[in-house]
Amino acid sequence: MNSRPSDPQSDALTKLRHGPIYLRKRAKEPSHTALTADNLSKTTDFRTLLPEREAASLTRSTGPSVGNIEAMRTSFLRHLRAENKAPRTIQTYDEAVGQLSAFLVAHKFPTDVAKIKKEHIESYVGGLVQIWKPSTAQNRFKSLQQFFKWLEDEDEIHPNPMGRMKPPQIPDTAARTRAWN
Repeated sequence: MNSRPSDPQSDALTKLRHGPIYLRKRAKEPSHTALTADNLSKTTDFRTLLPEREAASLTRSTGPSVGNIEAMRTSFLRHLRAENKAPRTIQTYDEAVGQLSAFLVAHKFPTDVAKIKKEHIESYVGGLVQIWKPSTAQNRFKSLQQFFKWLEDEDEIHPNPMGRMKPPQIPDTAARTRAWN
């Protein structure tokens, strides 16, 4: 152990050369929730290891009953993460389904995925085309296509309301450039 008293001036020089030194006591128990053999045996409810939104969706029935769009959205996002999709892709799909859900609620359309019809989705996409650029509307449309395709693959809906729908047209950029000149 160093018995000489610390010199405030040399301490300041040391901090300038090496930056501040932060010491932290080591925790007695790990602060993470990774599954290990030790904490696996202690855990009785695996939902406590999941984000709150996902844990709530695990309580839904997996039988023939069809769920609300928000419950299906959570399950879809879990599926995308399991497929190791890019975070931005997951965010884009999440935004599209979330916006559709908000649209359905605001217009008092059904939020049960089995009752969502082509007309409801066309109304939503039609509103997007009026507010956003056509490319944004097309992006949302394609994200919703993936969502409804997944619902159909999971036997949650039949038929797919977007099965025969076509995406909104994006005007040719060359034609727009000529029109501006």
